[in-house]
Amino acid sequence: MQESTQQALVISPGDVSAWNVVGESIRCLMPAEQTKGQYALFDFDSRPGGGPPLHIHERENEIFYFFEGTFEVQIGEEIIRPQPGTLAFIPRGVPHTYRNAGDRPAKAFFMLTPAGELGQFFEAADQLPPQDPPDVEALVALAQKHGLQIVGPPLGAPE
Repeated sequence: MQESTQQALVISPGDVSAWNVVGESIRCLMPAEQTKGQYALFDFDSRPGGGPPLHIHERENEIFYFFEGTFEVQIGEEIIRPQPGTLAFIPRGVPHTYRNAGDRPAKAFFMLTPAGELGQFFEAADQLPPQDPPDVEALVALAQKHGLQIVGPPLGAPE
């Protein structure tokens, strides 16, 4: 049996980074720095009607695990309504977004592999002045700096 070169790690709830990005409450449960860039793990609470713009990760694959609430998810051209317990894999380069389609907060985990710069993007986006609707130009500029492309509006938004 091959010995692991990584150390075991326990991260307490008080030791996670948390941000508010376009109205979504996001926490980094396992940062890239702790995994040598192999992956990063996040969870989020999505408010009713909440969700990010349609976007593409240039460098990372994304895996979602939906565990509470009612989501609509767009992956490419397809829209699905995952039940709690559903896992979705989204390869890099595929446009995607989600929306809380329910009337209560919804919760999910997501993991990026490799870890990429999404944590840095969330940290920077959290510093934008809160606006409804968000400052799309500022969000697009930040996204581009961190390997993301915003390619459309949030799911369910008027076009």
